[in-house]
Amino acid sequence: MHSVGEDLVVVDDRAIVIGQARVQGVDDNQSFLGVIDEDGVWIKAELAGQPAHANATAASPGAGGLLLANFGADPEVLLQRRGPDFAALWSVPSSDTFASVHLAAGPDERIALTGMDPSDHHRSAVHLYDGGGVLRWSSEFVLPNPELSDLPAAAAFGPDFLVVAGSVLDEVEDATHGRMWVRRLALD
Repeated sequence: MHSVGEDLVVVDDRAIVIGQARVQGVDDNQSFLGVIDEDGVWIKAELAGQPAHANATAASPGAGGLLLANFGADPEVLLQRRGPDFAALWSVPSSDTFASVHLAAGPDERIALTGMDPSDHHRSAVHLYDGGGVLRWSSEFVLPNPELSDLPAAAAFGPDFLVVAGSVLDEVEDATHGRMWVRRLALD
């Protein structure tokens, strides 16, 4: 088996790696989740079907739990929460107009999922969920020029705000140019 890690999160005294694995005799990559204890010993490995999603991300909401986005073979699942024993607690269905890129967990079990609308020149968006997977609000970022491509990269929580960073790409004379952006959003 050949595997590639795409994200890493620490939950209590365990490190959890998610990504993709290539299994001999299988055509498509499978989603892979590996759990390593504090001594570096593999204590769990899970193959979650094929084909694997791209851009798998993970975060910890606390209390030993795990959040996963773009993980598993089910294209109908965008976001999932698992308990300390890695059993599924809930999932959020995917949307044809939202492709997630980054996942962040914050205070009061708030969850931010950044991504883009691939059908609209990759217009960036952020979705804020509560700890039960209920969507609290969503915000799409307005592009200054509809021909540009807006790409979110990361999100992080402050005590009462969310910060999202990304870049806007445009093509000028066959060369790609990018401008970084950072946006601060109120949580309520």
